Amino acid sequence: MSDGDDIPDSVWSERYEHAYTIKVIAEIGKPYDIKSFESFFFDAKVISADAEKVFVEYIVYPFAEAYIVPLKPQEYPPSVKRYLETDIVTKIEGESLKEVLKLVEGSKSDLEKLIRIIDYVTKNFKLKDKLFAQSEPFMEFYFEKDKISHIHQNWSPEEFYRRYSIDSILELNCLVQGMIKNKSKGACGSTAALMAGLCKAAGIPCRIKQSFPIATNKDINQVKLLENIKNIKVKEKLKDGVPGDNHFFNEVYLNGHWIDLDHYRISDNWLNRPFLKSIHFNNWHDVDFAHQWESWCKISPKNGEQSLKIRYKAYRVISIIEQKPKEFPLQIRKKGTVLFFFILDYMANVRI
Repeated sequence: MSDGDDIPDSVWSERYEHAYTIKVIAEIGKPYDIKSFESFFFDAKVISADAEKVFVEYIVYPFAEAYIVPLKPQEYPPSVKRYLETDIVTKIEGESLKEVLKLVEGSKSDLEKLIRIIDYVTKNFKLKDKLFAQSEPFMEFYFEKDKISHIHQNWSPEEFYRRYSIDSILELNCLVQGMIKNKSKGACGSTAALMAGLCKAAGIPCRIKQSFPIATNKDINQVKLLENIKNIKVKEKLKDGVPGDNHFFNEVYLNGHWIDLDHYRISDNWLNRPFLKSIHFNNWHDVDFAHQWESWCKISPKNGEQSLKIRYKAYRVISIIEQKPKEFPLQIRKKGTVLFFFILDYMANVRI
């Protein structure tokens, strides 16, 4: 009701009244979780759904900022505690666990723990081979809580499996225990698993997030949708589309909120990583990517137009619309004070 129209600001159509937003309509295929769609930087609602896909409307707040202060660790509610649980991928035991606990020993807050973990990974963990950055073995294995099944071998480059055995791929690229031992990591799925395992071992609730770009630069039709963006700052960031197609990273529970952890950046501005969430999960065995994205694995998207079309079965952005904030009616301005409207304008751009 802050603009005098007697409609609560919490109503969906009012969300963009006092802040610059971008409305995105996307079609998302399995796996997805309707409860997972929203994130710190955007709201989301389901328009329609059937057994195979769902249509989602996202309201993105591209200029939102998260301010995180180093609060003392607090008791987590049961719904959050479950994100400390591990599986065969994220569990850490023995000397590796001692190493992690020693790393965060004496930390006065979860934020300090997280900063130490990020520093530890950036200084010590490396790609053992550039092939690990070009492969997605997480798409090729089916994970259960205590078991792993290898299903595909045609998503990653053929050289990957000629050079490495399945056991060595798991140790160097998939299982956090092995990654700590070898100080190795792979692409985004591997790094998201590594960060999840380290955070959980340190007592920080952490989950993994699957996302897709607002408009990938691999699809000219997606890039054309960005022509609707007129804001200079946003247009400059997105003008050529977003590199990549899907992306795994993390969300950590800090200060009573789920905050993005994009590998080594804590709650970076959305424009620096303009992706939309389709699902979050606690551990890899919660979501069956290997079977549900099977068409992604049959033909590598690096092999031309036909495979590119197959890959986009998992999601498709349909429309992108820029929404500018509304002006206050003149009579409302007269009733308030300059300070009052300054606060409203400020709060409209700060998401808590």
